[in-house]
Amino acid sequence: MTARDIALIGATSAHGEAIRELLDERDVPLGRLHLLASGESAGQNLPFRGSNLRVTSVDGFDFAQVGIVILAVPATVVEGLKPQLTAAGCAVLDLSGASAARSVLPRINGERLDNLSAAAWLGVPLAATQAAASVAAVLARLNTLGDASLTACLAASGAGRGGVEELARQATRIAQWPAGRGTAVRGPAGLQSARSHRCAGRGWLYCPGTSPAGRM
Repeated sequence: MTARDIALIGATSAHGEAIRELLDERDVPLGRLHLLASGESAGQNLPFRGSNLRVTSVDGFDFAQVGIVILAVPATVVEGLKPQLTAAGCAVLDLSGASAARSVLPRINGERLDNLSAAAWLGVPLAATQAAASVAAVLARLNTLGDASLTACLAASGAGRGGVEELARQATRIAQWPAGRGTAVRGPAGLQSARSHRCAGRGWLYCPGTSPAGRM
């Protein structure tokens, strides 16, 4: 893979942090990584591959100097950046779902990447969508797929750092509820459920009032 300069917009967000970690962990070849943000977030220093990179303001940035732009910002921000990014002629990976951009999934239609222009605008589907599409593609090739209905339970972190903070606030309010005199569980039932799911997410099955039952 040819090394290209990359601009990451929303570098200080939860999604931006995850993207930085993936670029580092998977040793993605790149020339220079530009960390961009707006407002008070600009000016911070963030770690990347053993050094600290300064976050610069997205306002006034020359996108013509990079080959790829990764959007880790809300849809409303993306809409405002579209004219500038299109004029710059760089490839765009959009995590916001702001538009019905073409999606390329490696295990389904990855070969389409070879036919895309250098200035392609690609949408990145949710993980649940990618998993469902992988299964649906196989069933479609076998002519066994008719209609499909998908219910996805999405993590609060999908809404970024704001979603995580809101989850923490709601969990705190649940924990502060006066405990009733119910006989089925001790304390607020909602909190017991939250604890159960949290432990299950770590790989443990937890039953309220008992010790962990074992690995999932």
